[in-house]
Amino acid sequence: MGLIPYFKSLGQGPALVVLHGGPGADHRDFLPFLRPLARRNHLTLIDERAEALASALPNAKLTVLSNCGHMMYVDQTRRFNDLVSEFLSPGRSS
Repeated sequence: MGLIPYFKSLGQGPALVVLHGGPGADHRDFLPFLRPLARRNHLTLIDERAEALASALPNAKLTVLSNCGHMMYVDQTRRFNDLVSEFLSPGRSS
């Protein structure tokens, strides 16, 4: 079984990472509450399951992590951290 994480970034300032793991949902449910945080923080929103959303967005990056369950950040910690670091790197390509 593999999971396809979706990343979105907004705001500037100290980094905050928001990990959403609800099945069939994504960070959009929380945007009204997260947008005020983006006024003073750089938010990175990570959805564990967001195949449909990610495929609908231009320049989205899909990565399938195999051999992991619901908590990919636990099952594949190093790979997950590498992906997040790559996403957060200033010179990343879209």
